[in-house]
Amino acid sequence: MGLSVEICEHLGGVCYLYLSTPTGERLVVETRAEDILPVGAEVAVSFEDKKALFFDVITEQRLR
Repeated sequence: MGLSVEICEHLGGVCYLYLSTPTGERLVVETRAEDILPVGAEVAVSFEDKKALFFDVITEQRLR
């Protein structure tokens, strides 16, 4: 499943990618990549389960 870049926020040594799925869910990913991706670029995401953080969409409280 490809994710589409909505915003690429480059902040020095870290970059936040605001992504959308084909079904409309949104995902924010922190990466150390130095590439600035254009809006609309398709990306794939993988992560280490132990390092992932999840937040409640309504309360914005961290779930894990």
